[in-house]
Amino acid sequence: MKQSRPTTIADRATMKAAVRRACELAGGVSAATTNTRADAASLSRYGNLNEALFCPIDIAMDLDRLAGDDIILRAWANLRGYALLPGHVAPTRAPLTTSIGDAARKFGALTDTALDAAADGTLTPREGREILDAAHSVESDLIDIKRTAIGAMAEPRT
Repeated sequence: MKQSRPTTIADRATMKAAVRRACELAGGVSAATTNTRADAASLSRYGNLNEALFCPIDIAMDLDRLAGDDIILRAWANLRGYALLPGHVAPTRAPLTTSIGDAARKFGALTDTALDAAADGTLTPREGREILDAAHSVESDLIDIKRTAIGAMAEPRT
């Protein structure tokens, strides 16, 4: 008799959402195929909740690099109870107001998505996926804000 898996359905859904988000940030599934060993159909299946196929680790690494952010790695770390803190965060020169504005807009969208999903008292798998995707988007913007702050701290004082 086969024993149950140590990961939950929610864990696996989180990882699939991270793959979808990384593909999106990498320019879409078609664009990601040019820099990974996966074809478009495989990349789509890696992010599809209805598919039992999961993203191989080397492709996950490629997707995170193409996305310019550790989307998949961070999702896995969070599932394991770790906060992912890079040894070096590249500072950015992005205007702080732009970064905060982007984060605020996306947090508003996350709030709307979550409240709409909770309105009937039942959270469906589709609603859970939409909330998770919106939360990943907010998380990426918060990292941009941190990078802006790090860039400011790295500047020599005059």
